[in-house]
Amino acid sequence: MNILIITENLPFESVVSKEVTAVHIQLFLMAHEMSIMGHKVALLPVQENGNNYSEKTSTSHLLVEANNQNEFTVLRPVFFDEIAPTHHAIGPVNRLSKTIWEFFNVAPTMKYYPSINLSTEITRCADEFDADILLSFLSPLAAGAATNVTKYPKAIFQGNIDFITDKLRLEYNHLFQDSKIPKRPWAVRYIKRMIREKHINNFENSHKFVSLHSDIIFNTSAGNNQYYEDIGHPKVVYVGTIWSKLTDEIANRHTERAGDGSEERPFKIIGHAGYLGMTASTFGLEYLLKYVMPALRQEMSELAFEVHIIGGGEVTKALQGYLEQDNIIVRGYVKDLDSELLDSDVFLFLNNAGPLKSIFSRQIIAWALGLCSIVHEGSLETLPEIVHGENALVGASAPEIASLIKLACLEKDLNNRVRRGGLQTYEKFFTPTAVATKMLSVMEDFISPGGNNKNNHMRVDL
Repeated sequence: MNILIITENLPFESVVSKEVTAVHIQLFLMAHEMSIMGHKVALLPVQENGNNYSEKTSTSHLLVEANNQNEFTVLRPVFFDEIAPTHHAIGPVNRLSKTIWEFFNVAPTMKYYPSINLSTEITRCADEFDADILLSFLSPLAAGAATNVTKYPKAIFQGNIDFITDKLRLEYNHLFQDSKIPKRPWAVRYIKRMIREKHINNFENSHKFVSLHSDIIFNTSAGNNQYYEDIGHPKVVYVGTIWSKLTDEIANRHTERAGDGSEERPFKIIGHAGYLGMTASTFGLEYLLKYVMPALRQEMSELAFEVHIIGGGEVTKALQGYLEQDNIIVRGYVKDLDSELLDSDVFLFLNNAGPLKSIFSRQIIAWALGLCSIVHEGSLETLPEIVHGENALVGASAPEIASLIKLACLEKDLNNRVRRGGLQTYEKFFTPTAVATKMLSVMEDFISPGGNNKNNHMRVDL
């Protein structure tokens, strides 16, 4: 197949700076894997402003190396500001008109997916590449850019449902509001909340429009399948997400540095890893700082332990005071994250303890590194491959999670069994080969002569 991957990111093989995120690496892995499996792959970046584009600064040596090896091609980006340059106008008349649109539920899809008018440009690039299928990769801008393309089949590799974080930030406003902003009169707060609710409703309607104009949705999270099926999408497939395949015997590397609960060798628990101000991070940190830490100090009162919080940015104002408690070590951004994680006795993952249920790269990284993972039971909704006692330890409450942490620290055989089980789960389900194989099988079946080919794919009129 000729696969045109639409993305707003550039691919990187490894973390070379703070700006390189998991998505950049996953993009590289996906394009690389599909290429070495015999498919012709090109990446088409969708970016906002062509004025700041530079061939030299926007393309890393990794991209050049990949192109030279003929693994995949990185095309010159298309810029949606060149197509619709007025969508970011900030004058008072423009702001007022946007507010009116929101209030009467008539905000255009372009407001939330400003790349949606790129269909002609995307089609031109697909024609030049002779694409068989378009794949939008972990990006609302990419999905929007392909929405109105009618000539080619379209698949979306979907992470979080686009509007969900906005919805949850409004519902749990006490966690995210800036305490420095003066409290406004009740009437003003009511009107602003009502406008935000309208915004989220319009955002969801736009997301449905974009989603239903795709032929296939590949979900990284199993929990999102139901949403897309409920809105009437005919082809929703859970595939999970990917990370780099690592060397063998990783699960045994921790033994040389394992803690024993003494002051000289305290147990090292990774309490959080990831950007601190993100929505899911905030829910996970709230659960850790408010509920798990008191229970853990009680459970491990006779043992020395450290709970490390790793990630750039800052926690929200509502949680900053909770950082000042015993056993917490705030690390900030660390350059060599893998070494920090490998040096741990327990990897704690609590993002799914809150209302946002999703799959996160750090869960797969933990398995790929052979860590001893302890998760909240909310992760079972998003990652059905979790098996308690085999590849993770699963707790339903803060006291239960604290008890599991102690057990994992003290019972080395259990700790090692969970590590080996995690590695085996990663190898079976989440390597680039495993995920790409699932996706390629679905796409090949869709465009095959016996299925819906690229001249007879689904079109939705709303």
